[in-house]
Amino acid sequence: MCLGTRSLARELRDEQAKRVTSQTATTKMSFLDDDNVEMNFVKGKWQKLRFHTPETLEPLLRRYFKDVQVTDLSGSNLKATCRRPIALPKEEYEKAFEEEFNMPYPNGFRHDRHLELVGNLIKLVVERNESLAN
Repeated sequence: MCLGTRSLARELRDEQAKRVTSQTATTKMSFLDDDNVEMNFVKGKWQKLRFHTPETLEPLLRRYFKDVQVTDLSGSNLKATCRRPIALPKEEYEKAFEEEFNMPYPNGFRHDRHLELVGNLIKLVVERNESLAN
């Protein structure tokens, strides 16, 4: 698996530079908290984004993969290549898929149209985990 995420170092440089254009000043309000989570208010909606350093990203990924290589440390993104997934209990996948594919909307509304997708993903994960054990 390959992934990319935003670099905390780049975000801190940008924040210190206080780069605000007329467009971002009218459409975006944001702040970075002590846990390196940025809350953005963009076009009337809140968004949440966690920033990482190589020192925070690698241990996070090692919970799920045996082989993790974090690369491209100079730009605005960190990149990682992850191999050899670690099999987790089925319940952890079910909880993660439920949160990802049936997120709550305001007033507690949920679409509840995710069950077939989650069922198929769980089947694939179980098959993959069985092959890891062999």
